[in-house]
Amino acid sequence: MRFEFRLIVILLIVAFPRLAFDLRAQAQEPIAIRMASDFSLSPDGQTLVFRWANELWSTSTLGGNVSRLTNHPAIDAEPRFSPDGKRIAFVSNRSGSNQIYVMDAQGGIPEQKTYHSEGYSLADWFPDGNSVLALASRDHFWRGGNRMIQVDITKRAAEKVLLDDTASNPSLSADGKNILFVREGERWWRKGYQGERSAQIWLLDLTNNTTKELLHEKVECLWPLWMPGGKSFYFAKGTAHGLDLWRYRFATGDQPARQRKVWGFDDDSIAKPAISRNGSTIVFRHLFDTYILRPGKDQHPTKLALSVAADTDLPEDLLRSSTSRAEQVAFSDDGLEIAMSVNGDLWVMDTELKEPIQATRSDAYEESPIFANDGKSLWFSRRQDGQVDLWKLEPKDPSKYWWQQKEFVETRMTESTGSKTNLRFTPNGKHLLFQQGRGTLVAMNLETKETTTMVDGFSEVGYSISPDSQWIAYSSQDDDFNSEIWIMPLDKHSDPVNVSRHPDNDQSPVFSPDGKILAFTGRRSQDESDIYYLYLQEEFDDESSRDRTLDKAIETMKKKRPKQPAAEPKAETNPAENKTPENKTPENKAPENKTDGKDKPVEEKPKTERANDADAKPFRIDFDKIHQ
Repeated sequence: MRFEFRLIVILLIVAFPRLAFDLRAQAQEPIAIRMASDFSLSPDGQTLVFRWANELWSTSTLGGNVSRLTNHPAIDAEPRFSPDGKRIAFVSNRSGSNQIYVMDAQGGIPEQKTYHSEGYSLADWFPDGNSVLALASRDHFWRGGNRMIQVDITKRAAEKVLLDDTASNPSLSADGKNILFVREGERWWRKGYQGERSAQIWLLDLTNNTTKELLHEKVECLWPLWMPGGKSFYFAKGTAHGLDLWRYRFATGDQPARQRKVWGFDDDSIAKPAISRNGSTIVFRHLFDTYILRPGKDQHPTKLALSVAADTDLPEDLLRSSTSRAEQVAFSDDGLEIAMSVNGDLWVMDTELKEPIQATRSDAYEESPIFANDGKSLWFSRRQDGQVDLWKLEPKDPSKYWWQQKEFVETRMTESTGSKTNLRFTPNGKHLLFQQGRGTLVAMNLETKETTTMVDGFSEVGYSISPDSQWIAYSSQDDDFNSEIWIMPLDKHSDPVNVSRHPDNDQSPVFSPDGKILAFTGRRSQDESDIYYLYLQEEFDDESSRDRTLDKAIETMKKKRPKQPAAEPKAETNPAENKTPENKTPENKAPENKTDGKDKPVEEKPKTERANDADAKPFRIDFDKIHQ
């Protein structure tokens, strides 16, 4: 027994250190760096600086340790090596806007060099190391305000605008005399785009301030990078699968300009390339990884494995969501409860406590909420797996209010293609109308779940439902892109009728609560839009403004001054006989005092129930000459 006990003790002593070592080894596994960006290479191509986790990092292009250069809660981006490789300029919003900072290439305390409140985007250094090439917007953003400017970093001086026109992706030649830049273009991640909007590469000659278009391929041409000597440059060129790396050689003598493909991937783009000043090394991102290419040496790019130690102080890997507004809002009929779409989820709350409760928690995108007429369900559209459908949400506990619920019951109501937005119930609660796709108005019978196409268009449909649930007024564009107001019966027993008939746009029709008037917005004078209305019954249209005011005045008098009954002749009686006992009514009855059984008077609640929409009386519409 003693031998067995000693053996167990020895095994435990040997096993526990081994186990502890394994756990430490697992805990110290390095963290892989994916989606690195904003690459910059040292002039000799030996060192790579990049942005990751909103900080700047440095590593050898041969692989190895990754060193942290900045450590600040703000965003540090766009590092650029100085021409001598001793300094790094970068952009940071640590002062509140994107300003240019300069620090030692090995790290250290950065020095702020710019102070303009509108900020900067950094492109490159000028050869003398005293100024940088930047992009800045000093005009209204919708005018394409990004301008190439030269910024002195040795002293605070006025910015020098190099070209008074919009530009992007600038690349400065080694001698500082020419700039390659890009104009126009789609989003770079859009694959296969072809057309006149495609990005072009231009050349700006700073000696004579002239520009020349070099590449206009009707496909995307982005991110030009000067090669040493200034006789050629690399750039990214669009294909069906993404962007490939190409080389462009300027025309010389009788030799025309030429270009050839350097490298490309079959599955996606070469993104955001950078080149060293000596031209020996190119770095770029493909999908999630960083690649190095050495022209003239490598037959193909090599993936550069980047990682940091497990104990590196990084932001917590948490999903954080914040918003300052709700995108779409729906109110209950009494206005006491609210449903809203916030960042693709539905929330509900009341209007007093105002503490939102999350109602949906899916990975889908929910929007267009609307309460059913009875307030017992909430309908919405859900975008999931490439399809948009209508869903119904109901409280798990019907005895509690919406904002008191802990769980909800979801029911899928449709399963069809096309987006579904702009949901509205008919006042009688028998149909749900919604816009499907770009411009199709659909009515769903809530009893049978059958759908009927009411309007088949190509643009957004604005519509209103009459109080009797029999008619739909809608605006829709025709083939000439002119929007008119139409009225049609919900059961489609007759064709739609154009009630506006005007060469300018009319939109957003709305029935009045009594169904006698249809109002809409229209453009009748230049670019001015005003509210117009028309009477749907001829007799009301024939009334003058004074007639309607007279009717309103008489109605007001009747409400305020009810007609008094005629006084009856008084019979002669003994005055003593007319006396009534104290605290008694003339009929010798004590006044009634309603209580709740505890000798406390009960306050009668005012009746707030609205008229049943299902009982709304149908009304007619006189279409003859209604548009006049």
